[in-house]
Amino acid sequence: MCTKEQIELYKEQGFILLDGVFSDEEMDECSREYDAMFERAMSRGDRLEATWKGNWKSEEEQKKQTSILSVHNVQNHSATFTRMMVKPQLTDILADLMETNNIQVSRWTLLIKDYCISV
Repeated sequence: MCTKEQIELYKEQGFILLDGVFSDEEMDECSREYDAMFERAMSRGDRLEATWKGNWKSEEEQKKQTSILSVHNVQNHSATFTRMMVKPQLTDILADLMETNNIQVSRWTLLIKDYCISV
């Protein structure tokens, strides 16, 4: 549950930092599954590249060889992330912040930013 101060802070800033929603063990499991999910996707040859195309980068940024990799709808690929998505400690907080009990988290995306490209 959120305090009145947290709800006000969320309304002012658009985000709040939440401590203790997930245990250290859950976060360790999440970290392992995050790495394993990207490894599985890469080994299958899935299309993971999510870097925006177009002429939006500065000339200096365009010279960098970086990449953003993504896996969409991770709850469909991993029970770990499904459990995290529907955990009451998370959904109760979302209900407080959104001022409704009608909460549906329907999509979760993981990213690896500035993934190094081997040349």
